[in-house]
Amino acid sequence: MPNASGNPSVARKASGDESSKTRSIKFYLHASGNVAAKFAYDQVLVGALRKIPRATWHAKERLWMFPLVSLPAAEKVLGELSGSNMEVESLDPLLQRANSAASTVPDLQDRYESMPDCIKSKLLPFQQEGVRFILQHGGRVLLADEMGFGKTLQAIAVVSCVRDSWPVLVLIFITPSMGFCNVVIADESHFLKNAQAKRTTASLPILQKARYTIGTPALSRPIELFKQVFLDLADKDMKQINALFRELEALKLKIKACKSKEEGESLKFNEKHIINMV
Repeated sequence: MPNASGNPSVARKASGDESSKTRSIKFYLHASGNVAAKFAYDQVLVGALRKIPRATWHAKERLWMFPLVSLPAAEKVLGELSGSNMEVESLDPLLQRANSAASTVPDLQDRYESMPDCIKSKLLPFQQEGVRFILQHGGRVLLADEMGFGKTLQAIAVVSCVRDSWPVLVLIFITPSMGFCNVVIADESHFLKNAQAKRTTASLPILQKARYTIGTPALSRPIELFKQVFLDLADKDMKQINALFRELEALKLKIKACKSKEEGESLKFNEKHIINMV
């Protein structure tokens, strides 16, 4: 249920005395890609976090963290705490949906060695890492390296590892009119940023049906990634996300123009709240 700040949360009450201590914990996505847990120090919660698969304490940041795949186990462990009222503010449903989809894709890293030497020899170390990352995530990723860092070469390297699924379709975003293909490279996929554009509506069915899909966007604004990452995101959801980004931009201008410390802190609090929602 929503909490006082408006963020989505999951509230659970464990069995036991209703008047006992209420414990609260918030999960959020850390920059490392792991889930971080934020809570006031509590021995019971620390003991529960130790039971979460692959959960570790990061002393430098004073945070407990664990991989996304351990989130269901974390919620289960906390929900089973006895003798306390447990309030868990979990990740946004959109993030959980992305995590659920990612957990079902096969790990194809063993196919890296099948790459022809003529391609493998041209890959720089960071590109090798990128190719392994794509294979690890089932060959369905958004490859968002900076311009000029060889995204297209990495995409070619990946498709060379899945020859059993050829032919390969390369979209160059002149209005496409082609049939189904197992492997799709959406080169310059930032052209799909407008959900209402004809090329977007024509391309999405192909991308959704393909077994392997690699996008190589040039990033301008974060909002442009949503339609590329969540291919089946409804228009109403995109409108909500666009509204949040507009509100965030307006807040940044107000923060820049504010003259009092108190007003600035209040605006920054609201900014952080909107960022968490996004």
